[in-house]
Amino acid sequence: MGFLIAGVALLLSTMNIWDKAQWAFQSQVISPRLAFETPNALPSSDEYTAIIVRSDPNHPIILSGLPAYQGIAFNLPLNARPTSGYLQIDATAQVLNSVEGVLRVSIDNVRRGEVLLHPGVVSLSLQVPLSPSELARQQLVVSLSLQGSGRHAQCRSETGVVAIAEIETTSAVHLTLDRPLTTTSDRVNAWGGVVRVGWPNWLDRREQARRLVLATQAKQQGITAHFLDDHAADALSTAELREVIPSLIAAVPVTRAASWPRHVALKGANAGLRQFQTSTQWRANVDLREGAVPLIPAELDLHLALGRQSLEDQWTIVVTLNGRLLRQDLLTPTTTRFDALVSLPAEMISANNVIEVTASSSRTTQNDCSQPPALIAEMLPNTALIAGESVFSDALSILQTQLSDLGTLRIGPATLLNAVDADAASDLLVLVMPADVRMRPAIENLDIMVVTPSDVPTTLPEAAQIWHVTKDTETGNLSVTPLVSRTEITHRAVGLLIFIGKAEVAL
Repeated sequence: MGFLIAGVALLLSTMNIWDKAQWAFQSQVISPRLAFETPNALPSSDEYTAIIVRSDPNHPIILSGLPAYQGIAFNLPLNARPTSGYLQIDATAQVLNSVEGVLRVSIDNVRRGEVLLHPGVVSLSLQVPLSPSELARQQLVVSLSLQGSGRHAQCRSETGVVAIAEIETTSAVHLTLDRPLTTTSDRVNAWGGVVRVGWPNWLDRREQARRLVLATQAKQQGITAHFLDDHAADALSTAELREVIPSLIAAVPVTRAASWPRHVALKGANAGLRQFQTSTQWRANVDLREGAVPLIPAELDLHLALGRQSLEDQWTIVVTLNGRLLRQDLLTPTTTRFDALVSLPAEMISANNVIEVTASSSRTTQNDCSQPPALIAEMLPNTALIAGESVFSDALSILQTQLSDLGTLRIGPATLLNAVDADAASDLLVLVMPADVRMRPAIENLDIMVVTPSDVPTTLPEAAQIWHVTKDTETGNLSVTPLVSRTEITHRAVGLLIFIGKAEVAL
C-alpha cells in the first residue's frame, strides 16, 4: 500500500495533473462578475429603462496579444434623457497559463474598471456606473485593452499571442430614462445606429420597392441597414424610414473626394513611427472609383526613415502590388533613408488595389536566450501615389457612366422578395448606383428590376442596352454582364436587370 501511494503521488507530480485540474476548474466555473463603484452614479426610481448596444454591433471586437487595444462607442438617446445608468462589458477570454494580465476599461483615458485574466477559457463581466457628465453626451466612447505580460520560459519572453479576449454582443449601456424610448431616432441609437427595415410578409411589391430604395439610400452613406422579417421584435415602417434616414444622412461627416497625388501616410494606420523586432509592413488600399475621374496610378513615390542597426545587419525593402512583386532592395548597414519612385504596371492594376511595403532586418535570434533587437522605422508623410494619364475602365464603370446620363432611375422588384433577398439586392444597388443619380421606387416602367433566379422574365423588353448585375456564387465577386437574351442569365443568386434606353417594363 505504501508503494502504491508513493507511485500515485509520483504520477500526479510528474504529469502536473493537480495544476491541470485547477486550470480546468477555473475555465469552467470561474466567471467573474464585478461592479465598480463611483460617487457620481445617481440612483433613480424612474420606471423607464433602455439597453443601448454599441455602434456597428455586427462587427466583431477582438483583442489579441499583450498589450492589445480596441475602442467601442455607444450612441445615447437625444429625446429621452438618462437619469442614471451603467456600462456593462461582457467578454470571453482565452489565456495561457503563463500570463499575468487584466482586461481594462477606460473612459476619457481614465481607468474605470479591470478584471484579472485567469488561465483557460473564462467568461468575464464587469459593470461601470456612469457619471452625470457621461450620461449627458450624445456618444459615449469606451477604450478597452489587455494589459500584462507572459512569464519567461527557457530564456524566451512570451510576447506573442498569449491572451485573446472577444467582447460579446451583450455588452451594452443600461439606462434609466425620464420618459419612454419612443422617437425613431432614439430607437435607432439604441440599436447601435443600425436601421432596422421592417419586411413583414404582408408587404406588397409597391411597399417593398419603397423600403428597398430608402434602405439603399442609407447604405450609400455608410449607414448600416438590415432587413428584418415578421419575427423582428422592433423595426421601422416606411413612414419611420422616411423620417429618420434624412437626419442620419445629414449627421454623416462630409468626405472630400480623393485627389491626386494620394498621400498614403498622412494619417491612419500608416502614419507615425513604428517600433518592432524583425519586420513591419505598411499597406495602402486604392479604390480607383473613389475619385471623380478614375485615373490609374502610375508610380508610388516612396520615402522611408529607417533606424540604425549594427554593422552586421541590414535592411531589406520589398514592394508588392496585389500580391505581385514590384521591387526588392537590400540596403547597406549604414542606410537610414530609403527613397524610390516605384513604377506601377498598368496590367497589374484593378478596380481595388493593395500596395504593400515591407521593411525587415537581416538579424534573427541566434539562440534560445537571444531576442531580435528593437527596431524603428517610419513611412514619411510625403509618400504618395502619382496618377498617370490613363483612365480606368471596366464593365461596371461603363455601366455607371450610362446610368449617370439618366438622372433618375425607377427601381422595383419583379416579384415579392424575402428579407434576405431584399438585403442582397440593396447591397447590389449600392455597388452599382452612381452618387449623382436619384432612385425612385416603382413597380412598372422600370429602369432597374430586382430579380431572383426563379423570377427572371421569360422575354426581355426592347432596350438600347440590357445589363445583368449579380454576385458570383462561387467567388463572391461582382458580375456585370451585357445581355441580349434571357438564356445568358445563369447565376443562381439575386440580381439586377438594368435597361438603358427604351425601358418600358410593366409587370
